[in-house]
Amino acid sequence: MLRLRPYELVMAFLSGLAVVFAAAAFGQENNYGASYLGFCSKHWPCAQSLKVFEGLPEKRVRWLAVTFGKECPCVEKFLRLPGKKLVSPHLANGTCFPERGRICGKDEPFYRESIASADRKVRAKNAGLLRKYRKNARNVKGLLKGIDADTEVIPSICLECPLSDRARVVLLTEAVKIFPGVQFSDSVLTQKCLPGLLCEKHGRLPRLSAPCIADTDGDDFQQISSEDYRERTSSCRVAFLWGFPFNLIDLLAGRFQPPTERTRRPVQADFEALRSWLND
Repeated sequence: MLRLRPYELVMAFLSGLAVVFAAAAFGQENNYGASYLGFCSKHWPCAQSLKVFEGLPEKRVRWLAVTFGKECPCVEKFLRLPGKKLVSPHLANGTCFPERGRICGKDEPFYRESIASADRKVRAKNAGLLRKYRKNARNVKGLLKGIDADTEVIPSICLECPLSDRARVVLLTEAVKIFPGVQFSDSVLTQKCLPGLLCEKHGRLPRLSAPCIADTDGDDFQQISSEDYRERTSSCRVAFLWGFPFNLIDLLAGRFQPPTERTRRPVQADFEALRSWLND
């Protein structure tokens, strides 16, 4: 049996304490991640947004493809951060329909569509619509070309998708061709999630059970109870934290602003609040 001299026992004890203290200082005993939907905006404060991940054993982030811009250098910088990472990009925007008082951008799959017309076209496998969907998914795949074995990819087929099950299956079929062998999430509003996917729902108190993904999207994380949210989402693979600034939303504007025209950047206080949650 290995016997340690007294000073070796002390050093082993202190080394153990160092590990404990490091875990306490940088420990991530929660499953939280950053819901940076505006990550690809040219107005996004990249350096500040990445600083919140320093020291975390797993860095988790998500964004919305194409809606805020085609170029996304901040994603590439995130992927160069050291350590374990998780990325969960939304491959399409399901929130930009006129029924929600919004407008899809011309590069988005549902440009100039209503929910009904988009659903009908997706189910009919409309060539033009699906071509845009594939193009945007490939754009995301290109951003992730440099990932390593420590990076987990969980794409969402469509953010808060209001489309029918049949339509979402068509989108999933297209997405699987571009991201083979990965786990997908199904981000829905009121529908049941597709079987075999991580069920994703949003808000301060989403109704979920494992396997799942949560996101405060729609409820600013700075205005909700962390205890209640943690209790409701602790069984999920990741629980993302969203706030109005992360969509570059100016609450004083009083009208819908196209995402590519928004300039209201998150500020240091927003990132400090997020950092506090990520280290909670």
